This record gives sequence, C-alpha cells and structure tokens, in this order.
Amino acid sequence: MEPITTKVLIVEDNVDHALLAKICLGKAGYRNVCVVHSAESCRTRLSKQSFDIILLDYHLPPENGLTVIKDLTENKVTIAPIVVVTGHGHVGIAVEAMKAGAFDYVIKSGTNYPGILPNVIKRVLEKHKILMDKTRMEDEILLRNRELQVLNSISQVLNRSLILNEILPGAIDTISESMQLETSAIYKFDEEKNLLVRMVGAGMLKDLDELGELPSETEELNELFAEGNSRVLLSNGTSTSEWSAPLFAAGMKTCIAVLLTHNRRLNGLFLGASKEKNYFSERRVNLFSSICNQISIAIENANLYIQTHNLKDNLVDVLDSSLDLIVTLDQDGRIRFLNQRFVRVQKQPADKVEGMYFCDFIVEHKRSEVVRNIMSTDRDRSKTYLTELLTAEGATLHCVISQTRLKGRDELLLVIKDFSPIIRLQNQVMQSDKLSALGQMIAGAAHELNNPIAGISGYAQLLLEEGLEESTMQDVKVILKEARRCQEIVRNLLAFARKRDPKHQPIDLNEMLRAIVEVQGYQLRLCDIKIETDLSPELPAISADYQQVQQVVLHLIHNAQDALADQRNLPKVLRIKTAVTSECVQIVVADNGIGIPPEIHNSIFEPFFTTKDVGEGKGLGLSMCHGVIEAHRGKLSVHSKPGMGSQFTIELPIKDKFKGVKPREIVWGRYPSFET
Repeated sequence: MEPITTKVLIVEDNVDHALLAKICLGKAGYRNVCVVHSAESCRTRLSKQSFDIILLDYHLPPENGLTVIKDLTENKVTIAPIVVVTGHGHVGIAVEAMKAGAFDYVIKSGTNYPGILPNVIKRVLEKHKILMDKTRMEDEILLRNRELQVLNSISQVLNRSLILNEILPGAIDTISESMQLETSAIYKFDEEKNLLVRMVGAGMLKDLDELGELPSETEELNELFAEGNSRVLLSNGTSTSEWSAPLFAAGMKTCIAVLLTHNRRLNGLFLGASKEKNYFSERRVNLFSSICNQISIAIENANLYIQTHNLKDNLVDVLDSSLDLIVTLDQDGRIRFLNQRFVRVQKQPADKVEGMYFCDFIVEHKRSEVVRNIMSTDRDRSKTYLTELLTAEGATLHCVISQTRLKGRDELLLVIKDFSPIIRLQNQVMQSDKLSALGQMIAGAAHELNNPIAGISGYAQLLLEEGLEESTMQDVKVILKEARRCQEIVRNLLAFARKRDPKHQPIDLNEMLRAIVEVQGYQLRLCDIKIETDLSPELPAISADYQQVQQVVLHLIHNAQDALADQRNLPKVLRIKTAVTSECVQIVVADNGIGIPPEIHNSIFEPFFTTKDVGEGKGLGLSMCHGVIEAHRGKLSVHSKPGMGSQFTIELPIKDKFKGVKPREIVWGRYPSFET
C-alpha cells in the first residue's frame, strides 16, 4: 500500500483513544499523523505546522471542543477542515459544533470507531476541496467584477468627450479613488518637444515640478518600447531613474510606469506610485495595463479628432474661398451644407438656410426642371445644367450647376457657377455690334442728307443778299438757322458713326446745367413740371466735349418730360443734381414719372429699342447717349421703379490735372452755342 501524504492532526485527551486512532490510520496508509492531548498543545502545534485535516475531541478539559473551534476559526489559525469527535451521540452537540465552525463530526460510541476514520477523512477532504474550489471561484468572480467595474467607470469618463482636457482629469481621479493609489499622473507625448508632458496628476504628482516633463528616450523606456509585448516598468525602490528617484525620495515604496502606445506609436505614459511595497501585484499590474490601454485609445481618438477637425476646417476654408456657390443636398433636396459665397448671396445666416429646400432659391419657372434633376433616378450620374437663382434682393443670377453624388453618401454636391457677368459681357458685345451697324447706317444717311442741306443753306444765303422785305428776310434767316442746325446734327451723326474721340476742353458742368435749365424751363413749366436743382459748389472742372455732354443731358430731360406727361396723380418734379467723388463727377437727372418696367432695364440702351408709339421715337437717343459717355471713359446707369420714377446717373472721370481745381480758376474759352 502506498503511503498517503495527507497530514492529520489528532487532538484527543484520552491517550488510549488517540493511540487506537493513529494505529487505525497507519494501517490505512496515513504516515503523517500527529497526536496532541490538549487545546493548548493544539494551538502550539498549529503555530508551527500546517495540517490538511484536524480530528478534534469534543471533551478537552479544562476547555471543550466548541471553544477551541471558535478560537481557531475566528483567529484564522488554520484553514484545514475540523472534524469533531464526540463520545455522545447527542444531535445538539453536533449542531453546536457545526455552528462554531466544524466541518463534520464523528461519534466514538459506535462499534466501527476508530475504523471509520479513514473513510471520514477521505469524505471530508473531498467535500472540503469542493468547498474551497467554490470559494476560490466566488472570490475570483467578485474580484473580476470589481476590476470590470473599475474599467467600466474609467471607460465612461474617457468616452464623455474627445477633448483630452475634458476627460483626463476625471480619469486620473477615478483611477486614484478606485485603485487606492497614493499618486499618479498621465503624460502625453509632444512630438515637437520630443518629451512626455504631464497632462494631469493626482497626489504629489499633480504639482511635482521635477516630473512635469520627462524625456521620451531614456534607456529604460527605449528597451521597454523595443520589446513590443510588455509595456510595464516596475521599480521597488532601488531604481535611480529620472522618473522614479523623486518618488522614492518623497517616501514611495514602489512605482509603475506604463507606456501608452497604439499600433507601435507612442502616445504617452502613465506613472503611479504607492507607499505599500508589494502594492503592484501581478493582478494589479494586469489591471493597470488594461486601464492604460483605454487611456491610450482615448489619446489616439483625441489626436484623430484634432486631425479630422483641422482637415474639416481646411476644407471649409477652401470651400468658403471659392467664387462659386457650393451646397450639399440630402435625398429630399434639403440643404445640408453651404459655403460663405452662398451665404453672402442670400444674406441669411448659414444655420437658418440649412434644412431649407434648395428649390426655394430657384426662380419659379425653373423649379420643376431643377427638381427633376435632383430627384431623378440617375442621381449617381454627374450632370450639368442651366438654371436661374434668386438672390436676397430678388435679382436673378444665371447659373450653371454641376451636380455630383458624394461618394458613400446619399447626398448631392452642387457647384453653382454664376455666369451673369458673362451674359452681361455678351450683351455688351451685342450692343456694341448693334452700335457698329447703327454707325454704318448713320454714316450713309448723313452723307445723303448733307448735300440737300448744303443746297438749302446756300440758297438761303443768296436770298439774304437779294434785299427782300423784312418779314420775308426773317423767314429766310429761320431757314438758314435751321439748315445750319441740321448740318451740325449731321456732323454729330458722322462723328458718332466714325467713333472719333470727343473734342475735350475744360468745362464747368454746373454752368452748363444752369444754361440748359434756363432754356428748357419755359417749356417744362408749360407742362406743369417743377424743376429742382442741387448743384454742388465743390464740383471741379472736367475735360469733356461740351456739346456732346450737353446733348446727353438734353435727351435725358426730354425723356423725363415724356415720362412725367403720363403721370396723373402726383406733382410732376424733375430734379437735376451734381456731386463729386474721389474719382469722378456725377450728373443725376431724376423724375417722379411712371418709371421703367424691370423687364426692359437691360434693353433701354440698345439701338432701335423704344417704348414710344410708332413715329414718336426711333430708339436711338439712349444708345447714342450711352456711346457718348463711354467715349468719355464714363458710365451711364439707370435706377427705376414702376410708378415711382427714374434716375439716370452720368459719371465722368476727373483728370489728375483738374483735381481740386474749381471752374472759376480756369480761363474759359468761348462755349459752343446752346441751341434748342
């Protein structure tokens, strides 16, 4: 029979009973059996040696077995199972023994004692092993649950935000409280400085200046980082490294440093210390490693957030710098994003425009076409189409929309290019072509008219030399005057047709306008039109062709007179005003007549365009005025609202040599004649 290694302690005051029990167990193979005869001897033996099972006699004068059991269990003298051996078969004694901490009991009075002891020991040890395994599993579960609670509480703190300054203070406080750690700190790797910079700390590491920054390339850390697997560095008080020596000098007994890495990239370092020498057990080290994994991921996410945010800002800056209008639309056609160019055109805050339907910004007669393009089944195909966009002022922008679906998203990107300036340029080219055609026609007509007018003028001069009667003589003079006027008009038409440069001379615009008002005043008053003038005394001299500018102003006054003739309700007022800016002088001719419909604003300067009845207008006046002012390198513009009147503004540049010079300071030549 092979010997059994189980260590048995027999506590029995009866020597004979003890001897019989030992002999019985020896026959069953138990070689490690120890016998004592008193409670005191039991305590002494247990202080020197551990046993696998204890057979304790209930009767141990001057004590009893119950007292000994309570003492051994309460003071945790042994973890071995205790079997109470009693000579009485009383159930109450057994119950009391079990309550005191006994694992089982045996009655001596039976014929099988002590022969049953080997089986009792075997049965008790098996039951005790099961109980101990269960206890260990329960303890392991409780400990693991506590570790998971610690990890969960730290995870909740780290997941509150992607900004490190908002989450790391809460994380370090949670670690210190849940792990009962005297001091700790979290460092972040600064690539520019190549240092580990303390972000937050608890305990003495919160304000310890010596450990505010740590080198990232010490021999210890380099070896640790090179190992790849282990990221933990422990020190028990013998280390003199830069990160642990100050802590030991302050009374710490053991320290831990855990590298915060992600995909072999250094993100930072966790540093902790305790006054308990054996604080960092293997289990706690593993727990700190898990905690530091979470911290490292949080730092990595924060870095990615910063990079993403910077990329987003850069992209928004690029889009906002674009001259084109850029929007993105969801699957319902609502605006999800818009750049600043769109905001400036619509003059509404971005947050107000977001969520609005894009088609609300399209002119009504184009909306159905835009809706078809946005909601079409071939949304994945890029397309380009023309449309008209409404601005905040109600104006219309002629646009080209480039529509593309965003990759991986059910959204559309619309790049809206405003080609209204191109259309205006095309209109100017068309108008220039019309003026060129007009010039050729006028040149031919002027040459044809010049000959008969010359004949009329010649014969009129001959008649004046015939000594006619006074009344007849006056009629001939009128004929001669009007013939010369026709000749002057023909010369102007030829000049316009040949596109000759105006004959510039310094002129006083205020004086010219006063002369025009004086001559035209009588005719205007007959039409119940009140003339109001506001001539700036600071108006400088300009270099211009006096007669051409005079004809432009006269034509604008005649147009205003026609517009006021149709005004029935309000007092008829014609206003003439001059003003000066840093670069030009302005002549404003305004009336409160019927105004100009907005649909013909872009047509009024075109040759042959007129709103007058057949025979009343040829459509040449404003186009010729426009050409005259452009020849002076100036600008003729109009602002009008139906029912409220019109305002024409002439802008003529100031030459540098005339800036600051008042008209009275110039020696004027003779003005050309002012003919009506």
